[in-house]
Amino acid sequence: MATREYRAMIERERTEIGPLGRTAPAARAPDAEARATILVVEDDASIAELLVELLESVGYRAFHTNNGRNALTIARAIHPELVLTDYLMPEVNGKQIIHTLRASPATHDIPAVLMSSTRPREAALRDVPFLPKPFNLEDVLTIVERHIAEPLPPIE
Repeated sequence: MATREYRAMIERERTEIGPLGRTAPAARAPDAEARATILVVEDDASIAELLVELLESVGYRAFHTNNGRNALTIARAIHPELVLTDYLMPEVNGKQIIHTLRASPATHDIPAVLMSSTRPREAALRDVPFLPKPFNLEDVLTIVERHIAEPLPPIE
């Protein structure tokens, strides 16, 4: 699907389903803790914005970077409960991000989800959940909620 078509689909989904498909969480006090911290690694600004808004609307604390190398630095600094990364990224791709995180003692326990519009076989990584693009917002939340607290298998 072409980028322009994908962006149009995102805008339609935002418009047709209201506030990102789910009721926003009850108002939280400014000092209230978020459910979990998620790092979104996506170089398409429209998709990144949509994902961050979605995650924040249901109570997650979301950070975003549009560069694979920056993702590694940020993950080491904030140690998120989940990394949601695109496969095709500048400088360091999603597979490399996940491999580097798993290989480091400081970040080996951070689960990750790989997103891509490429065929799953080309983007697949053993024991890493895969979210095909284009995705619907309910699928994103389902996979995030399923994998946010799951222990990772040992590195092989």
